[in-house]
Amino acid sequence: MPVGGRFPPGFFFFSGAGRTGRQEAVYSSTVVVASRDPALRKAMKSIIQTTDRTVVGEAEDSVSALKMIRTRQPDVVVIDEDLKNSSGLEVAAVVGQDRLAPVVYVTSYPGRSLSAVKESSIFALVAKPVDEPNLVLAMEMAEAGFHKFQEMEKEIAQLKETLAGRKAVERAKGILMETLGISEGEAFKRIQKQSMDRRTSMRVVADAIVMAHDLQTGGRPRKKT
Repeated sequence: MPVGGRFPPGFFFFSGAGRTGRQEAVYSSTVVVASRDPALRKAMKSIIQTTDRTVVGEAEDSVSALKMIRTRQPDVVVIDEDLKNSSGLEVAAVVGQDRLAPVVYVTSYPGRSLSAVKESSIFALVAKPVDEPNLVLAMEMAEAGFHKFQEMEKEIAQLKETLAGRKAVERAKGILMETLGISEGEAFKRIQKQSMDRRTSMRVVADAIVMAHDLQTGGRPRKKT
């Protein structure tokens, strides 16, 4: 369960005082487990195997962990704070920067991980000693949070594309109005007609108009006479 007010929204912290009983996984998924401690890796793998998830890779060092995550593309990654070569936080930061997978971060000191959470793909923190209810629930929450995050990024990208398209159409209308001496409404209709005739978007037509204008004028507005 989240610690009230301490962790950012969308991130979850689980300690040994969590829910009891096995948690049902919503759907089958794959997992990579990374820890320097072989006993901890074995324990976490055993817990994961009690669910319908599949462990597709184990690593004790940061290099192997990142290689596995990139090549095997797991649905969720469970990373211990203690890895060979570098810390688990550094690996989580790379995973987050490259949007590879949601990370469940296993740590003895969750409070020290807060600053890194903001710049990583850590979607859940699990305190040691790790138990089944908390680890399973953390994986569920991490996957769900990551999916919502991806959807949000797609929506933002679509919004940016829409705004860029409107901006291009506005500029193209201005060019047509200036060069052809037509009204704004007529300029819009011409762009729209070209879009329909060519079976392409108005953004593509607008970009073509702007590009042709810039080639002719060097990007400078025409002088009014």
